Amino acid sequence: MKRFPFLLLVGIFLFVSCGDDSNGKSNKIQPTGSAGPARVPPQNEMTNALMQDYWVFEFFVVPNDQQGSQFNRGRWYKFFPDGTFEGGHWQEQNDFGNWYFRTAPDKTYVLVDSEVNDLNDAEWEIQGSTFDYTAMSWVRTGNFGDQRKILGKLLRLTDPPTKASLGVEE
Repeated sequence: MKRFPFLLLVGIFLFVSCGDDSNGKSNKIQPTGSAGPARVPPQNEMTNALMQDYWVFEFFVVPNDQQGSQFNRGRWYKFFPDGTFEGGHWQEQNDFGNWYFRTAPDKTYVLVDSEVNDLNDAEWEIQGSTFDYTAMSWVRTGNFGDQRKILGKLLRLTDPPTKASLGVEE
C-alpha cells in the first residue's frame, strides 16, 4: 500500500503526457511539411488585431476557378503571440505552423509557414482593414506554396466558422 501514491502519480503523468503536445496541436494531424523557427511578432496595432480570435475567409476568390472559390470559403487562421498559428476549414483544424509579419514601404504582409503541408505556405498582402479590425482584405502574393494569386475577405470571429455563420447552404 505504501507504493500506491507513487504508482498513482506515475499513472497520472503517463496519462497527461500522451495527450496533445504543448502547443495544443492535435496529434491526429501528421505533418509532412517543414517550417522555419517560430518568432515572436512585432507588437503593433495590426499584429494585436491578428492575434485576436479567428480570421475566417468569408469570400475566397480563385481566378478562373469558381468551384475552388466556393469550396475554400470557411478557411481560417488563428494566430498566437508566440509566432505559431493553427488553421482549418469550417470547424476542423487541419493545419499548424509558424507565422511571420513584415512591412515594406506602403505594404503589410503575413506569411504562414505550414508544418503540415508546404503547399499551404502562403504570403498574404493585407490590402485593407476596417477601422476596428473586424474585417480585412488579403491578396496572396504567389511567392510560396500553391502559387496562384487569390483574393480574400476575412472576418474576425470568436469561434471557428460554421456554414450557418457564413450563410452557406448545406
